[in-house]
Amino acid sequence: MSSATIVKQAPKNTPAIIIKPSRPQNAEINKKEIQTKINPKEINISINTIKTNNNGYLVIKCNTEEEAKKLVDEALKQISADKYSITLSQMKKPRIKIITTTMNNLSLEDVKEYLIEQNTFIKPDDNLKVTSRNGKNIFAECSGDLFGRFMSIKKVYISWERYTKIQKFLDVKNATHMIKKIFTVETKFLAYTVMRIII
Repeated sequence: MSSATIVKQAPKNTPAIIIKPSRPQNAEINKKEIQTKINPKEINISINTIKTNNNGYLVIKCNTEEEAKKLVDEALKQISADKYSITLSQMKKPRIKIITTTMNNLSLEDVKEYLIEQNTFIKPDDNLKVTSRNGKNIFAECSGDLFGRFMSIKKVYISWERYTKIQKFLDVKNATHMIKKIFTVETKFLAYTVMRIII
């Protein structure tokens, strides 16, 4: 099967597999060797993108986080560790906000247990972590795969309640900090440029 038949649009929130040769060499040679030794069909995965650089690195993205882990496991079996190093990139876990309509005394651990036990789309290995509560809002982080399911299903059960307002959570404090940092750098650069022109 050619790579063209299995390449799809690269998804967000999935880690990348990084295959690094022990010595710099042509990336196309590395790519051909990997494709010869690993058949995506046999391990039931989809390859979305394969990127290369001048040092021969391959950066591969699969359709899901689970598929990425399967590819790493297969690569470790099929490819010489003396010739290549194989790693899975670490990504910041996506976060969600569940907007509830009632206040209750459930602990964070209780909320997590209810979510797992009452919602069949949540699996034990989805790395769900209920991180905090703010008034009637529940905040959690999870794997990229589970995040996609949350955004698709848009409904959860917690104890006797059903909630249908689930949103991607953006940490406004961190986002504001980054904007201020960028603005500060841009302002300093502009001031420096103006001073150069005046001088």
